[in-house]
Formats: sequence, structure tokens, C-alpha cells
Amino acid sequence: MTAPPGNIKFVEYITDLTDDLGVRAALRSGLGRPVERADRMHAYLSPWTTSSKPHEEAVRYTVASLIAHRPVGAIPGKAPGNIGASIARYTAVAANTRESSVHLLSRQPAGALCRMLTRIVVPMRSDDVAIDFATLLQDATRWPRYRNDTARRWLQAFYRAQNLDQDAETSIAAE
Repeated sequence: MTAPPGNIKFVEYITDLTDDLGVRAALRSGLGRPVERADRMHAYLSPWTTSSKPHEEAVRYTVASLIAHRPVGAIPGKAPGNIGASIARYTAVAANTRESSVHLLSRQPAGALCRMLTRIVVPMRSDDVAIDFATLLQDATRWPRYRNDTARRWLQAFYRAQNLDQDAETSIAAE
């Protein structure tokens, strides 16, 4: 699924804002916080939340704070796929931990999704794992209504990416 142009523009907007260290700090201050406790972010996100439902608003605040946490590479040159594929590429943790993480994420109710995304994405971005934030924004926004479909796509992408990595390792070892 390709992210809509509006989501791409949002990610570009947030990434551009992070050039100003004060704004970046304001956006980063919302990491792991509900919208009601992210007061420093309102000035920058209010133009993007005029008609948002509470869940959509929470997702925008979460994605903005995740981008501000580590803006370098927030717009990857090559599309890394959805969050499932990104988790598969997070080789700083054991394979069974990655698998548990993607399964846990895919079972989250809408009210806990943003918190869990923060817990999973922050360490990944700290280790420079590429995340397609525009696609993440799309998937997480649709979560309450299309959770099963989105979770299935995340899990499938995780296993595809993991299998590709294992196939590459096997072919290198065989040479």
C-alpha cells in the first residue's frame, strides 16, 4: 500500500521543522505522551489536525515525535516497506525478539497502538533502521477500522523480509 500524498507532505513538513533545534525539541517532547500532555507540539501540528478524529490526532502526534527523535533518514531514499519489514531488519536484537515485537504490535487495541509504536520505533531509529513514516502514518491512522488487514500486512512483510535475509545469508555461506 502506497502512502497518500498528504501523509508524505506531513512527513516532509515535520522533517523540515526539525532543522530548527528548538522546534525539534518541542516535537520530541511528545514522545510517549498523549496529545493532552504534548502542549509544546500543538503550535506545529494544529494545521494538520483540524478535522482529525482523536485516534488520527494521536497518530499524527506520535509520528511527529518519532521523526523528531531521529530526523536523519526519516525520509528514506529507498522505500523500506511497512513497519513489519522494518522490524525484520532490526538485527540489533534477536530474531525471536523481533518476531515477538511484530506480533505484539499487531495485537494492540487502538488506544494502546501509539504507545507500543513508540516503544518499538525509538530503539530502531536509534540504530538507524529505516522506517517509512508516511506508510506508518497511513497504517496507524486506519488501525481502528482496518486493524486485521493492517496487522496481516505487517506480519507478512515481516516474514518476507526475514526470509529474504535468511536466503541471502544461506547463499553467501554456500559460496
